[in-house]
Amino acid sequence: MERRAKRSAHTELFGSKELTQKTRCAVIVAHPNDEVVGAGGLISRLSNVTVLHITDGVPRNGYADAAYVDRSESVRARRRECREALALANVNPEQILEFGVACYQSPLKLEELARRVASFLQSRAPDVVLTHPYEGGHPDHDATAFATHARSEE
Repeated sequence: MERRAKRSAHTELFGSKELTQKTRCAVIVAHPNDEVVGAGGLISRLSNVTVLHITDGVPRNGYADAAYVDRSESVRARRRECREALALANVNPEQILEFGVACYQSPLKLEELARRVASFLQSRAPDVVLTHPYEGGHPDHDATAFATHARSEE
């Protein structure tokens, strides 16, 4: 008798075209383009993805980017680059949302972010949520992980 190999949760979710077309996925990341780096291959296989950026990806203090005249120009450029990358993964611009917190400022707004993320998740009702791990690394990544995993008081 031949034993059938158990399929992993990853394979169950992303292994068939039928599942990928029906699955609602929310990707919650700290900075524009974190979703592409962390899950671009998976995102490109899904048909119903909403991406939420917690920060604008450009530090408020110590800003130095020789390619752009000022911080706001750099924010617009990062947003444009991110939308172009996500378009390659078939994510529509209407499915890309932004909280607009300045980079490195999200740890100062944990309570507010937890409430806003909870509201976002309640309104979108995704089947799957992808986010950063909490690992004591980048403060915006950890704040995003915290806000995504926090439970709002009812």
